[in-house]
Amino acid sequence: MCIFCIFVHILLWESFIWALTFGRSRLGAHGWALTVGRSRLGAHGWALTVGRSRLGAHGWALTVGRSRLGAHGWALTVGRSRLGAHGWALTVGRSRLGAHGWALTVGRSRLGAHGWALTVGRSRLGAHGWALTVGRSRLGAHGWALTVGRSRLGAHGWALTVGRSRLGAHGWALTVGRSRLGAHGWALTVGRSRLGAHGWALTVGRSRLGAHGWALTVGRSRLGAHGWALTVGRSRLGAHVWAPVIKGSVGRPHQKQL
Repeated sequence: MCIFCIFVHILLWESFIWALTFGRSRLGAHGWALTVGRSRLGAHGWALTVGRSRLGAHGWALTVGRSRLGAHGWALTVGRSRLGAHGWALTVGRSRLGAHGWALTVGRSRLGAHGWALTVGRSRLGAHGWALTVGRSRLGAHGWALTVGRSRLGAHGWALTVGRSRLGAHGWALTVGRSRLGAHGWALTVGRSRLGAHGWALTVGRSRLGAHGWALTVGRSRLGAHGWALTVGRSRLGAHVWAPVIKGSVGRPHQKQL
């Protein structure tokens, strides 16, 4: 869990399509759910736990460690356990893995899938639906892309970078650090803030975030807006389009205050 602790202490991503948590957090989604650590996880589509946790799902279930695992579709265990599946296979370690629906690798392995792909560690990842990397890896996807660390990221849907990196996207772009940020309808918080959204929500650190379209807070400030809102430091800011506020200023529509 060292890779998760470096850049993401608590990563909670909740949406109608899928949800993912890293650490001791829970996660649920109509499509699928995944937990890494000592957390539980359940989903209508599938569920996966890594560690000493249990896991169950209507579609499939997987446990890695000293846990059991069973599923109507398939089941896989890595360790001193057996494993068998009707539709796909998963490997954990330096092995490959392939599946008709999706594939997942944990460690220094690659991974590819028609639906989506996820890598955790120093691996790359690409998918037609979306892609996510945690660590010093890159990531790109037609739907969206996210990088955490010193990596770049670009996507047709949206892109987000956390650190000293830039980011740009046709839909929206956000940078946290000494960079600017603007968006049309998403939300992100970095720090001890909250965040939530009807479409999706992302938190980096011990913070949450929520907004009808999207919301972003940076520092110890809150922020909410029908379109979007952003705060930098202890200041607020809101605008119909968007406006950044720095050092106690309040944003106005179609304005930027520095």
